Amino acid sequence: MNTTINYLELLKNNQLKVTPQRSVILEQINKFGHIDIDTLYMYVKKQFPNISLATLYKNINAMLEKTILKEVKIAGIKTKYELTKAQHIHTICNKCGAVEDLFIDTNTISEQIKSETNFIADECDMNFFGVCKNCQ
Repeated sequence: MNTTINYLELLKNNQLKVTPQRSVILEQINKFGHIDIDTLYMYVKKQFPNISLATLYKNINAMLEKTILKEVKIAGIKTKYELTKAQHIHTICNKCGAVEDLFIDTNTISEQIKSETNFIADECDMNFFGVCKNCQ
C-alpha cells in the first residue's frame, strides 16, 4: 500500500497515546502492506533495541481494539497485520506467499447471501489463492 499517512493524527484520533514505538509500528505495517509479528518485531527492534515482543503485542492489540489495524488470517501461515482500509479481498500467492489487496465491491455477494439465507453480513474476509504474476 505504502500511502503517506499521518501516524500521529491517526493515533490521536483513536484516543491512543502517541509514542515513537507506535509510530514505527504503523510505519512498518504501512510500508509492507501486510506483515507478520516476527518480521515486524525484527524491523521495530532495529530502531528500539530494548522493545520486547510482549510490548509489541500489547501495542498491536491496542491498535486492533481501536480498529487502526486489522488481522489478516490466512490458513497455514502466521497472522499478518494491515492498516484498516476500505473493504477489500486478498490474493495470496501459493509459491512466494505474497499478499495483495484487491478492491472489489463485495455488496453483490452480501446481497446474494441475504436473499438466499436471510443472513446479514456486516463484514467480509475473502482470500483467493493462486500464483502471482512474479511467480508465473
